[in-house]
Amino acid sequence: MRFKEILNRTGICKKLNSKLPHTLEHNTEIPKLKELSDDELAFLNELLPWAAYIVDEKGRMFGKPYSSKKRNEPQIIPDRRIVELNHRYKLANKQVLEVGCFEGIHTVALAKLGAKVSAFDGRIENVIKTLVRCWAMEAEVNVFHWNLENKKSDFVDINCDILHHVGVLYHLSNPLGHLKAILPSVKQAVMLDTHVAPDKNLHKDSQDGFIYQFTDVREPGRLAPFAGLKNYAKWLVLDDLIDFLRSYGFDNIEVAEHRMERNGPRVLIYAHR
Repeated sequence: MRFKEILNRTGICKKLNSKLPHTLEHNTEIPKLKELSDDELAFLNELLPWAAYIVDEKGRMFGKPYSSKKRNEPQIIPDRRIVELNHRYKLANKQVLEVGCFEGIHTVALAKLGAKVSAFDGRIENVIKTLVRCWAMEAEVNVFHWNLENKKSDFVDINCDILHHVGVLYHLSNPLGHLKAILPSVKQAVMLDTHVAPDKNLHKDSQDGFIYQFTDVREPGRLAPFAGLKNYAKWLVLDDLIDFLRSYGFDNIEVAEHRMERNGPRVLIYAHR
């Protein structure tokens, strides 16, 4: 069967790669896509379960929106939080570890700012999507698979100067256990963007003698792309999270943003030793 016939049979020729609204500020140079026709790019967009997208210089989609209401606009590279991270800590030649690389949008932004990036995700499809995104953007990145709910493999190196930790902590069943495992490997700074517990329905637990409060949250599970890999998670109380960071030597902490999102309160934290 010829290539065009495959495209028509699968419905790919609906031009999913070109017609969603965006402005020129979203356009991104994507070197490897310059050699792809519209049909080849549409075919690429159908090969993987994308849940976000960027647009190239021609305004063509690379990836796909998750739905009409979520990740339905093109992502900007670099994200504003990464711009601020670079302003604070100068990423060039720094070892940066990205927790939860998703589809590589933040990953390539960090690399393009000169960081030496290692990135991981607990979903193998996200590892593959990130590798494809890095290929298209000509970004050299070490990408690997690690489910944070499991013990770290001896083959995984998490030593870094800066930890990029966005949208992951509030999906974990043992967030402080994860931070205990990863924070000692961070030499300089952490950028942490996470939901935190509202002031209701709080429970208590402890991590190696550290007593903290949290809210139980149900998670939809493995098949949902914006969810944890277990069916429940703990959202930490902000003050406890800050105290825990301090207990690992991050004495300089700024809560740069407090946001009330659809699912609840969320913060952006910059912390350094």
